[in-house]
Amino acid sequence: IFKKMKRLSLEPTILTCNVLISALVRYPSSHSVRFANEVFTDMVNLGVKPNTNTFNSLTYGCCVGNKFREAVEMVEKMETYGCSPDNASYNTLLDWLCKKGRLNEARDLLSNMKIRGLLPNKITFTILVCGYCKLGWLKEAANLIELMRQSGLLPDVRTYNALMSGICKEGKIEEGLKLRDEMKKLKLVPDLVTYNTLINGCFEWSKSEEAFRLIEEMDEKGLRPNAVTHNILIKWFCKEGKMDEAINTCKKMEESGFLPDCVTYNTLINGYCKAGNMAEAFRMMNEMGRKGLKNDTYTFNTILHVLCEEKKLDEAYKLLYSSNKRGYFVDEVSYGTLIMGYFKDGKEDKALELWDEMKKKEIIPSIVTYNSMIKGLCQSWNTDRAIEKFNELLEAGLVPEETTYNTIIHGYCRQGDIEKAFQFHNKMVKLSFKPDVFTCNILLRGLCGEGMLEKALNLFNTWISGGKGVDAVTYNTMISSLCKEGRFEDAFDLLAEMEEKKLGPDCYTYNAIFGALTDAGDLLMKFFNDMVETGIGPSIFTYNIMIDYLCKEGDIGTARLKFLQMKQMGITPDIVTYNSLIDGYGKAGFLNESVCILEEMKKAGCQPDIITYNALINCFCKFERMPQAFEFLHEMKVRGLKPNVVTYSTLIDALCKVGMLQVAIKLFVDMRRVGLFPNEFAYTSLIDTNCKLGNVTDAFKLANEMLLAGIELNIVTYTALLDGLCEEGRVKEAEEIFKAMLQAGITPNQEIYTALFHGYIKFNKVGKTMDLLNEMNSKSIKPDLMLYGTIILDLCSQGKVDESKLVMSEMKKCGISPNPVIYTTLMDAYFKAGNTNEALNLLQEM
Repeated sequence: IFKKMKRLSLEPTILTCNVLISALVRYPSSHSVRFANEVFTDMVNLGVKPNTNTFNSLTYGCCVGNKFREAVEMVEKMETYGCSPDNASYNTLLDWLCKKGRLNEARDLLSNMKIRGLLPNKITFTILVCGYCKLGWLKEAANLIELMRQSGLLPDVRTYNALMSGICKEGKIEEGLKLRDEMKKLKLVPDLVTYNTLINGCFEWSKSEEAFRLIEEMDEKGLRPNAVTHNILIKWFCKEGKMDEAINTCKKMEESGFLPDCVTYNTLINGYCKAGNMAEAFRMMNEMGRKGLKNDTYTFNTILHVLCEEKKLDEAYKLLYSSNKRGYFVDEVSYGTLIMGYFKDGKEDKALELWDEMKKKEIIPSIVTYNSMIKGLCQSWNTDRAIEKFNELLEAGLVPEETTYNTIIHGYCRQGDIEKAFQFHNKMVKLSFKPDVFTCNILLRGLCGEGMLEKALNLFNTWISGGKGVDAVTYNTMISSLCKEGRFEDAFDLLAEMEEKKLGPDCYTYNAIFGALTDAGDLLMKFFNDMVETGIGPSIFTYNIMIDYLCKEGDIGTARLKFLQMKQMGITPDIVTYNSLIDGYGKAGFLNESVCILEEMKKAGCQPDIITYNALINCFCKFERMPQAFEFLHEMKVRGLKPNVVTYSTLIDALCKVGMLQVAIKLFVDMRRVGLFPNEFAYTSLIDTNCKLGNVTDAFKLANEMLLAGIELNIVTYTALLDGLCEEGRVKEAEEIFKAMLQAGITPNQEIYTALFHGYIKFNKVGKTMDLLNEMNSKSIKPDLMLYGTIILDLCSQGKVDESKLVMSEMKKCGISPNPVIYTTLMDAYFKAGNTNEALNLLQEM
């Protein structure tokens, strides 16, 4: 309607424009803020003078879209149009800064507000209280409330609710309940927000009985639970893994007249994701869509997190870059999640690229995002770069957390730079941050790792004598180091102290001791004798940990000795003992010995399980002993054990690798016949092998089956199909597959492009080669040195020397210098073509 008014040259009123702009920014989609700015430009062009309300709405829209710099510019622009910022203008900016934890900038903005003659109002104070509480600055938040009173502004229920929220987040539930009582004395009636805050705090800090009592108290006071109350209950049930109860609460919510909202569904989706039930999680997402509820950023980030946890980084990347199409706002959490996923997968370069891209898009990192980046850099042995990010967050006005400091201290300790670790620790103390048990444990591990046991003991004793808390990790660290130094008496003193404080020992304690003693060699037997003398007798649990550890370390001989020793001591090996030995012998290549252990296991009356047979099949497949692998498959069936997806996938992949494709296909059919659904691994093995053998038609049949089964083709599958088609000269079909891959949202990699280039050149389609090269250069994936080299080599082998030279020129334009191999290839081609001058020119250039 507004656009029609514009076309008809009808001048809208300021009220019309303001209502439209406000609606667009208050109910944002991926394009609504841009539309709001277009309305602003149109209204100015039509001669409608904007007022303060106009600018306040636009400022709010910029903040919602995480474009804070533009929001500040919007406020500064007011005076150009004869307007002045008011409290609402500043409160919008303050609210964004406080939500992002940028309190230093918020203080500066508050000073600027006062200089302009604007006094903080009740909303301003409440925003600041929320900001302080979010960072855990409860004392400062309480002081603000006192300052409110002194300024003649009486705190209201909303202000108290903000402080109560901060107190409950710290786990100080009793203080939260006292604050509620204080509200009553001031004749402030606790509302639904008050009770919801307290109920949520109780659930978060394992006080579920108190939470349910508060729900009863609400009912007694005539306060009817609202959607938020129900959502808190649903969240608690999901956290406890009680998904059936969560769904029942959702039904009760609807019966009470409250429709499940985005928060409800997001909570349930998150619950199902944590329970590993992705199918139900995606079903919930679809249900949201059917009910007209938009999957918001939280939903988006939840799924993104699960994909990263499952190391499906390509899918996560695809999801992130489909956000605009799907109508999502991505935030710093979205980027931080994928950045951390890349770091965990050892892809530091990709993580840094994504960080730079986030900054270019003016998505402002929060302290949590910085913590993720710092952690990733430290884990990648790049602590100096982590310090750069630490300084960057300080410059951005963010306040570091204990986690920030602990991560960097840990980074220095991992690098063996204990001196810098303690310097940073001292800096932490100077800035009023109190080192916690995590800090202590990090420093102890660092000292022990560098052989500074005496300094570690001094720190440990100082920490204990100062009355500071310790945990099982603290004791495990010291016990392990003492054992490595051969100080077993001291280690057992700490073990006894640990037991006295009811901190253990746990499996990690024994694992630490056994690991140290294995390294100690001759002292291994002495440890067991000492255990017996001190009354700590080795148990089946102890032996199992030790044998499994030795097998994983490849020390099969020692593992066998411990196995015999445990039997001599009258301890009967169990399924865990035998499985560890079978897996250990098999992976070390002692296949006959692993079979002997299996037979011994049966004679002892210990029945092999699916793990036993999968270990045997995997080991025999690894060494291409396929007949024996199938014997074990037959044996497990005879014993009534059903092969699972792992069993079949292991065999199918091994058969493909040894060229037994027909047997692999038969096994694939058997797998489905018994009701098992082949996974991505099984399908990809078969598709890849078929393509390599020239059976492209069969490969495509499998790919279609894969899609019908709801398994998306991945980049590896597409590469195999493209390569197979290009090898057969079916370039047009390869192009169609390439398009289908792009439509599926998969970003092509260098291997994909290499397959296409090879096909084009091999079958004399040089023009298409150049078109594809230009297309690549216009996209985010640029050809690299290896790809350029492959193209030039292929062209030269086809006698296309001038075209090769043209490709090299394009390569140089992109800032990639040819290497000696490329120069040599081109010179050789020119010599063969009889063009000596060109060859000599290249030699001179080289």
